Amino acid sequence: MKYDVLIIGAGIAGLYTALSLPSNLKVLVLSKDEINNCNTYRAQGGIACVWDEDDDFEIHMEDSLKAGNGKNNKKMLEIMVSEGPKNIQNLIDYGVDFDKNERGYDLTLEGGHTKRRILHYKDTTGKRVIEVLAQTAFKKNNIEIHERTMAVDITKCRNGFLTTALDENEEPMYIESDFTVIASGGIGRLYKYTTNASIASGDGITLAIKAGAKLKHMDLIQFHPTGLYENSGDRFLISESVRGEGGILRNSKKEPFMHLYHEMADLAPRDVVSKSMLKEMKNSNSNYLYLDVTAKPKEYLENRFPHIYKSCKNRKLSMEKDFIPVTPCQHYFMGGIEVDEFGSTTVDNLYATGECACTEVHGNNRLASNSLLEALVFSKRVAKSIEGKYSRLENTDIKSNIKVEARIHDNYGLKGLSYNEKKHLELSEIESLKNKVREIMQNSFFVNFNIDYAKKNIEAINELKFELNLYKNNNKNFYELVSLAEVSNIILKEKLKNARVSN
Repeated sequence: MKYDVLIIGAGIAGLYTALSLPSNLKVLVLSKDEINNCNTYRAQGGIACVWDEDDDFEIHMEDSLKAGNGKNNKKMLEIMVSEGPKNIQNLIDYGVDFDKNERGYDLTLEGGHTKRRILHYKDTTGKRVIEVLAQTAFKKNNIEIHERTMAVDITKCRNGFLTTALDENEEPMYIESDFTVIASGGIGRLYKYTTNASIASGDGITLAIKAGAKLKHMDLIQFHPTGLYENSGDRFLISESVRGEGGILRNSKKEPFMHLYHEMADLAPRDVVSKSMLKEMKNSNSNYLYLDVTAKPKEYLENRFPHIYKSCKNRKLSMEKDFIPVTPCQHYFMGGIEVDEFGSTTVDNLYATGECACTEVHGNNRLASNSLLEALVFSKRVAKSIEGKYSRLENTDIKSNIKVEARIHDNYGLKGLSYNEKKHLELSEIESLKNKVREIMQNSFFVNFNIDYAKKNIEAINELKFELNLYKNNNKNFYELVSLAEVSNIILKEKLKNARVSN
């Protein structure tokens, strides 16, 4: 199959890129699972944007810089903040109906923000955005969307790329493209406790490595303060907007405590709140703390936070009566594939956008609700860059027909071992090894970095990386395991290196 543009990922970054490309380009979008299984779909709070006359770009930038501890790339940050409104307007034009009040759009407040600037659709903003973008994309004649299809390899050819993917039946398919965009999302499934979708196993990072692209700031991981405490690994997110609308964090004695740690109290940046919570949990030897929103009436909570209210009710919790048990959990990835202001990687015609790309706009701690804004702004820029390059292509009818053997059966090309000699890894063994990686990551780097544990256990991940070359599995679960081992190894190595430098 031959396409002008291949987009790997169907969250807000992938779909918005596809819709922003000219209609004369043939575009293929790969969604690893069904479209609604992505991190964007789970986004509750909203999209931060300067929309009110009481706000301005400088204030939004200042809030972002404070949250990011001043480590943000100011040039990229200015691009994101200043180009935000027109991209939000594009969403509105597509049909995203953000909540309104008598004054206009109902802007809410979240941690780290000094102004109300969060546009939202109740507490299911991401779901609404994906529904609208997907419906629009499916109607476009130039856009194909293949769900339940996972890209597992990229080879750079003379005039483009050859990508190997596994379709919904786990059969290999080979895709030629002039341009490739990685928009694969986050790395949350490296962790035991995460808010991320089940597909977020860092595959895009592994693909970028295979294509020869550089990575950046791979140790910058954000942990959200308020995941609903449960025994399972999944953490249902209690949106930051709950605290923005008056929610209060309480310790095991049910006392407010955030005012002891930061001047913004419960609306302090996420890294501050998460670290403060861990201190309180350690002091009281407790597994969770509480989020109190009982000051709000039932009718308000049901209308403003219908998804959260229903989810709590399903767990026998009444937001208007009960304190909600919460604990920090992995939430977002600020590092990733190195890109410039147009989403270009260090490989010609290979782009990255969304959570898998490192634009450096967030510094080392993302300001709440800046993630969807980043995805919109830089995905639009990716599309513009591709449009410009495509219009300058000469001899576009002459495409590379070099036969590049897909590496699907050779994975990392372990020398001295033929394919037939390789062993098969059972599904139960794959799941066990995934959990092993997650245990190591959870204990090595969860809010705080445990340098001693990381030193002792990183070798186990190195060994796993080597062992995976011995297997010939040709299924999605196996390739997820490969990504978990590859990406966790890179993260811990970079974290150890930076820890030694700081010491």
